[in-house]
Amino acid sequence: MERLSALLCLLIGIGIFVAAILGPLGLSLVHFHMSRNAIVQYQGGDVVMVAIGAGLLGCCWMWWQQAARVPAITLGLSLFVIYTFVTVVLPQDYVRYPEGNVKTFMLLYFAITAGATMLSALSINSLMGHEPLVSPHWIRGTQWVMGIQAGLFLLMWLSQVIRAASRELPSDAADMPLLFWLIRYLDLGFVIPLTFLAVTMLRSQQPLAPILVLAVGGFTTCMLIAIAAMSFNQWRLDQAGGSVVLTVAMLILAIPSAAVWWHWVNAYPKS
Repeated sequence: MERLSALLCLLIGIGIFVAAILGPLGLSLVHFHMSRNAIVQYQGGDVVMVAIGAGLLGCCWMWWQQAARVPAITLGLSLFVIYTFVTVVLPQDYVRYPEGNVKTFMLLYFAITAGATMLSALSINSLMGHEPLVSPHWIRGTQWVMGIQAGLFLLMWLSQVIRAASRELPSDAADMPLLFWLIRYLDLGFVIPLTFLAVTMLRSQQPLAPILVLAVGGFTTCMLIAIAAMSFNQWRLDQAGGSVVLTVAMLILAIPSAAVWWHWVNAYPKS
């Protein structure tokens, strides 16, 4: 399984680089059926995806060397890859923005998503039966960090949905309503409840709690940094929805998230 996981890391990393080079961040050979604002967001997000692709290439070597900690890293990264490419493939608006050629490159996006799905499953399988050495102090800290993050995510979700219900959609969301509602669906359907669940399982000392913490911690860290990158690129290019305040806020939230996630990664034995 280690060799297969290494191969998947290699292929996913290469796929991410190819997608970034062909996409709006690179040569702009891929034309999305999306608004200008959404494309600007993807440009910022692609910077983070390139970093994740590089990380997966590094994990390829770690899997090949059968490093015990590598599945703790690739679990969160692969889940974020899945999330990102779902938000690339599904919200294409062929009616509002008919000019585009993204269909030509769908097989690439499907392959990356399928590979990331397999890698996340293999990562979970490798983590099963291994107990991380985490002190009670860090367990309590993890509960606080994830609990606060989940609460903030829920408040942000409610404020956006309430605005949408009162027909006060932001201009960037009004341009791409499918993308707006897809992200709201993924956030409330998966991200927020799984974060709360991780906190609950930690409190009750459930055996699967460490795996869920690694999944949520790695994913959330990537997501917060990606939101910061997207917001900064919107602000830099004078697009609606971006601000320096949001960028800084997301980076501040990412610091404790990354610290908690990395501590749990290193809580697994080296070999």
